[in-house]
Amino acid sequence: TVLKISFSILTIFTNYIMNKLLQFDIIILRIISIIIVVFFHAYGMTHASHLPANIALEYKDKYELFNQSYLINIAMPLFTVISGYLFCGQLFKQRYSSFINLTWQKAKRLLIPYYFFTAFFMITTNNISLAPFYIGGYWHLWYLPMLFWCFIVTYALHYIVSHNKSIEICVLLLFFVLALIDKFLPTFFGLYNVTKWYYWFYLGYIIKHYESHIFLAIKQYHLIYVGFAVYFITGVLLYSEYGKNTIHGMIASTIAIICIWYFARLIPWKKLSISPLLISISSCSFGIYIFHNWLEMYMLSNTAQRIFPIASWAENHIYLFPFAFASIAFIISWGMTWLLLKCRIGKFLIG
Repeated sequence: TVLKISFSILTIFTNYIMNKLLQFDIIILRIISIIIVVFFHAYGMTHASHLPANIALEYKDKYELFNQSYLINIAMPLFTVISGYLFCGQLFKQRYSSFINLTWQKAKRLLIPYYFFTAFFMITTNNISLAPFYIGGYWHLWYLPMLFWCFIVTYALHYIVSHNKSIEICVLLLFFVLALIDKFLPTFFGLYNVTKWYYWFYLGYIIKHYESHIFLAIKQYHLIYVGFAVYFITGVLLYSEYGKNTIHGMIASTIAIICIWYFARLIPWKKLSISPLLISISSCSFGIYIFHNWLEMYMLSNTAQRIFPIASWAENHIYLFPFAFASIAFIISWGMTWLLLKCRIGKFLIG
């Protein structure tokens, strides 16, 4: 009886601590992002090199505009905003004792997984090349070295301009402009991608730094309605293709991200019971991001198509197949990540 009471008290205390520590709004935002990215790459696998040309053309007619111009222009910037948001909180809590400590921690988190999985994917797809190891760009893994440099730059900026709001806004606007310019930094360890993506990382930093002010301003002045109107004009009517930054496209993505963040914060997640499923997906999102594209390629490989009538399914189920294909890739990636996190090596690589 004593043991049961002790266990119950411990469970209640643990749940209370988890509710305090976990940011459910960030969990939901991360889940939204990873789901969109998996579906985006799933569509990318339906082009003519994986499916017959006539089927690929039909998919292009039905899905390309929506897939290439709408949700992905929110999801990938949102992923980056989340990283900047969380990093800002860590900096103000002085989580990193020094620049060297930060560099090592982020190298373990981002660069080591990049090189390991780049080599693994090359070997398993028989596509070996040395260039990605010094360029810092291989498939969707380009995102990891780029993110590493975002942490490095922000660490320096934090101690230079973090207490001057005017300068912080100027820095944000500067990187907004740089994101519109062609890449010009050296093609070296992912550094060349920073100017295209750093705006989103620093936007997350700014949102975290002034989150109460931003939230109250949106609520007090009903800016959410203005946001919807501006997004409809800049993001829907004047849409931009993913990867081609435009002024109206970046404005649309910025507004969409802030609106989604506002709604995620508005919902009282802490009053709801903790969902182990959502927490698990969020904690596995890094691994899902790493594995899903590789899995999708294998699922549409010649070997897979000899075993399963994939082309026939894709042709006969033009609406169901993309959803089922992406869902299966998502679930398998999630399962692989969950299992890998159970071992020490897995925790080191994607923990």
